[in-house]
Amino acid sequence: MNFTTYILLGILFTFGVEYLANSDILKDKIKTEISFGFWERLLSILFWPLLFTIFMYNFFKSYLGL
Repeated sequence: MNFTTYILLGILFTFGVEYLANSDILKDKIKTEISFGFWERLLSILFWPLLFTIFMYNFFKSYLGL
């Protein structure tokens, strides 16, 4: 995977997480207001593999009861 692909996947991941955080789909599940600033977006783009792993772990833990 080259650097451009890595950054593009990070941008898509960050867009997806921010979209879900601000959409009406999960409003009843999220207890606090989530806001993304410049630094949150930048770190999310750079560290998306780690954040994706944490997200998937917590998703399966909470929704599937694992």
